[in-house]
Parts: sequence; structure tokens; C-alpha cells
Amino acid sequence: MNNIESIHHNSCFNQLVQPIPQKHSIVDTDFYIHKKGLLFHADGYAHPKNSVLGNPHYIPDENGDKNIFGQPYRKTFFYPGTNEPIPYKDRPQILHSIDPSLDQFNSNPWPFQYEQILPISDFIGYISGQMVFEKSRKGLLGDNSKVLKDLEDLGQRLDINIESVPLAFTGTLAFGNIAQYHDLDLVFCGSLSQNRNIADKIRQLVISEPSRRLHEG
Repeated sequence: MNNIESIHHNSCFNQLVQPIPQKHSIVDTDFYIHKKGLLFHADGYAHPKNSVLGNPHYIPDENGDKNIFGQPYRKTFFYPGTNEPIPYKDRPQILHSIDPSLDQFNSNPWPFQYEQILPISDFIGYISGQMVFEKSRKGLLGDNSKVLKDLEDLGQRLDINIESVPLAFTGTLAFGNIAQYHDLDLVFCGSLSQNRNIADKIRQLVISEPSRRLHEG
């Protein structure tokens, strides 16, 4: 049984993955399930007609350290078994080794050389991060005590009513992994003024508390 057949039998997959409607608006950070099992991360809100612009964020790997839909995966652009990101200049070669069609460095226009543009017909479904967040908040995906506690702490830290802010999950949380996770990967989906206010509060927090700053490659 190959990867895509295996995840089809997973209850979380069947609960979270939705068919892609004929008239579909692609939302930034939502995940699309490729027919080869790749988990494709949509980038932005403007996409070519009948295509998805983004990256294969997670790939099947029998030695992978991520359990997604009951199958082992790893992050595509991290060296296996580490949290060390692969430099951009080496990523086309990595993609080519997975599937030559993913290496679009020389064919995509600037500034999308490091992105992939795939026909939406290549995907068997998608995951709405907002839908997963709501299911989690309501306790429909299992024990949500950790998520609720982290959200409460975030609201207190930023001095905001977290209930009033539209939120979505991305990262491994988008696949229903709410009991154990490393980062609370949230997407703020509010109005421009709401999001601007929250961004300002986050900025002030990291200015006043330097230990909370995060540096990633």
C-alpha cells in the first residue's frame, strides 16, 4: 500500500481533508494534498488560474520525524533529522530528487524561482486551517487542553480577547496534531486593522523582552 492509499484510511485525514470545489478561493497557509502524498503549503492569495502556488512543505519519508495522518513525514527543506534549514541555492536539487517536475527554478518567473506552480488537478483535497482551528477549539479533535491553555496565555500576553480574533492553524497543527506539538503555529485572519494591532503588540513584546525573540534561517 503506498503513502496516499495509507493516509486515506486515517480517521483524521477523513475528518479534515475536503474535496476541492470547482469554484475555489485559495487561502494563504492552507495545505493541499498532492496525489503522490506530498503536503503542499499554499503561499499567498493570488495564484495562477487553475493552479496552486506554494511549496511541498512535508514529504513522505519512512525515517521522517513527523507523524501525519499515521504516516512518517519530514520537512522538505530541513536536513533530515535536524532543525537546520537547507539553503535556498540547494533547494532546487532537493526538489528534483523528489520529483523532477518540482524543480521549477529555471522555468518560473521572478520572484517565484523557489516556489512551485502545480495544476490544482494534481491535488486530491485540501485542509482549511480555519476549519481545523474551530474543530480543535470545540474539542472535536481530541484533548484540546494544551491548545486552550496556550491560547489563553497568548491572549493574556498580548492583552487581547483571543475569542474575538479569527484564527487558523498551520504547520503540523493543521493536520489535527493538537495533543503534542512543538510550536503553536497560528494564522491571524482578522481585518487589516485587527492584524496590525496584534502585530504591533507582538513587536512591543519582543522589544521589551528580548529573550522571546526567535531567529530562523
